[in-house]
Amino acid sequence: MKKTELTEVEALTLYKESSDNGRIILEKKFGKDFFGDKNTNTIYERACAKLGKDPVKELPWSNPIDAEQEADNAFVMLRIIVKAKVGDWVPDWTKSSQYKWFPVFDMAGFGFSRSGFGRSYSSSCVGSRLCLPTEEMADEHGRECEHLYKKLLTK
Repeated sequence: MKKTELTEVEALTLYKESSDNGRIILEKKFGKDFFGDKNTNTIYERACAKLGKDPVKELPWSNPIDAEQEADNAFVMLRIIVKAKVGDWVPDWTKSSQYKWFPVFDMAGFGFSRSGFGRSYSSSCVGSRLCLPTEEMADEHGRECEHLYKKLLTK
């Protein structure tokens, strides 16, 4: 029997299109929780669907072989998730009155800590593509995507 390897994104795509029997097989291989709503890859796939993007083709590395490639993929996934969440909202860095929220993480034990905000200062602590318009959105995003931020920030 020939063995086939699936990436996580491919497994999630296949899961959506599978029969009940196919889903049972995938759940045995990846675990039932992997396909749950809080899975960051599921969040990524839903964001891609909302924006009309192919989740596999968007990633720069289909099978990342090192931490740098995983970080590249994590950034792309986070950028797409944020874009799907914020819609047409664009941070205006010329407006100091417009808060731009982002999740903050405790790097010692790596976990979501709180949200912070940025205005237009001469320095930056977060990329503009990962800002959100409200503290609530940043809190939710930080909790949902903690695993992706860990890959991005610690690899």
